[in-house]
Amino acid sequence: MSDTLFGIYFYQLLLQVPVLLACVAGIIAALVFWQRYPRPAMLTLISMALLLITTLAQSFLSIYIGMQFRQSQYLSINQVGWLLAVNTIIWGVIRAATFFLLLAAVFKNRKEPIPSSTATVFQ
Repeated sequence: MSDTLFGIYFYQLLLQVPVLLACVAGIIAALVFWQRYPRPAMLTLISMALLLITTLAQSFLSIYIGMQFRQSQYLSINQVGWLLAVNTIIWGVIRAATFFLLLAAVFKNRKEPIPSSTATVFQ
C-alpha cells in the first residue's frame, strides 16, 4: 500500500508544481526583503509556509482517505464522502487564512499615498 500511496502522492505533487514553486518563491522573497520590510515579509513568510504545508498535507490526506476506503470493510461511501468533505473544508479555511495574511502583508501600514497623477488612472 505505501508504494501505491506515495506513487499517487508524488503524481499529485507533480500536478501542483506551479503552486509549490510559487510558495517557495514567496518564502525566498520574504527572506530577501526581511530587513527592508520586516512585518510584510513576516506575514508573507507565514502565509507561504502555511500554503505550502496545506498543499502537501491536503493532497496526502485525500489520497490516504481514499485508499483507506478501498481497503476498509467498515467505511461506507457516505462516510468517506463526509471525511473528504471535512478534509476539504478544514484545508479551505486554512487556505483562506493564508490569503488573509497575504492581504494583510500588502495593505497593512501603508504610509505613502499614491501621487495624484497616478491616482486618476485608477478612478
